[in-house]
Amino acid sequence: MDVVVDIVVAAIALAALIVAILANRNASRSADASEDSAREAKRSADAAERQAAAAEAALPPPPPDVAWKAERRSTARKGSGATFVLRNVGTSTASGVRVVVPPAYNGLVRSELGNNEVPAHGSFQVVVIGIDQLPDLDELLIAWDGRDEPVQVPLPAW
Repeated sequence: MDVVVDIVVAAIALAALIVAILANRNASRSADASEDSAREAKRSADAAERQAAAAEAALPPPPPDVAWKAERRSTARKGSGATFVLRNVGTSTASGVRVVVPPAYNGLVRSELGNNEVPAHGSFQVVVIGIDQLPDLDELLIAWDGRDEPVQVPLPAW
């Protein structure tokens, strides 16, 4: 009877060995699948980051607080001058607005600013007197509170 017990014990040991080998193989496959899944998750996250960066780059920049655009109001004849409208195309009111006139044009540029405040989308007029001896003024410098340096505002051709 000891032989039968030995055979049964050997069969159980062999079955346990086979189960352990199969379990080890399945664990190895599971580990490989986990590594593959982690790599794919990283690739997916990287792709999502690239898409988010591309979407952000495609957004237009926010409008400036204060920005200027000049429009010609009147047609000028050489020597007579021109009237321009300067519009604040930004999103905030510009206070302390002033037109900085080049020295050669002192006395030849008149601005109608009122209280020196120009709300967003508001405007004011600038009259430039033309002199035959001077080239047409092609830009104005506009300064306002909170802006250290005046900005150049191109004027439409006279």
